[in-house]
Amino acid sequence: MQESRVTGITEILRLHLPHKKRVNPRGWIQFNAVCCHHRGHKPETRGRGNLMITDTGASYNCYNCGYKTRFDGHSLSGSFQNFLGWLGVSREEIQ
Repeated sequence: MQESRVTGITEILRLHLPHKKRVNPRGWIQFNAVCCHHRGHKPETRGRGNLMITDTGASYNCYNCGYKTRFDGHSLSGSFQNFLGWLGVSREEIQ
């Protein structure tokens, strides 16, 4: 059950990632951070949002505003739900 939940979340993440992105040598997916303007900063345009998707979950951090969140395969925290929403994932998909 947990494996299918992780697979579902990672598929949703991959579908909603911005088109302009790159993968660094360590496997982090880098793109313009989606969190900054929601947290009172200017929109980020220098690719400082970083996402790591693994077999057991996902981690996101922003080197601009310092936002961090992760999904460990069990439950979606409020901060990870916010991140999904900022990526454009609908509330129905998040539930």
